This record gives sequence, C-alpha cells and structure tokens, in this order.
Amino acid sequence: MQVSLADNGIGMSEESIAKVFSSGEQGANGLLENMGLRSVHERLRLTFGENYGLSIQSIPNQYTKMMLRLPFRKDLL
Repeated sequence: MQVSLADNGIGMSEESIAKVFSSGEQGANGLLENMGLRSVHERLRLTFGENYGLSIQSIPNQYTKMMLRLPFRKDLL
C-alpha cells in the first residue's frame, strides 16, 4: 500500500532531500534537524523490510511529493 501527499510549492533540491535521510547533523541552531522523518523511515524499514518506508520526489519551483509505503494487510479490513 502506498500513501502519497503532494503540493505545488517551492519544491526541494536533491541536496535537501538527501539531508532529510542523512544521519543527524547539528544545524545552526544546535538541534538535530530532519530527525523525525528519518526516524519514521528507519523504523518502517526495520519493522517491515527494505521495500517499505518514506521517499520524496521533488522538482524545485514545481512540486514535492512524499510517499509512504507500507505492507497491505487484508486482515485489517
């Protein structure tokens, strides 16, 4: 199952997307940045396997689309 969320805002560069999933680096304000999305992605992969988690597609000044991929469970219907 895949859930997608998209907007037509300012978009993100490839560098910005890579930072979301990179290990915690301290930002200018001294706090760990992008920790939440990375943590969710890592937990999904640990729980369900390498085929699941978060992904981001974006073109600057056009759109950003985030996908959440989870296993489909018929028993929950």
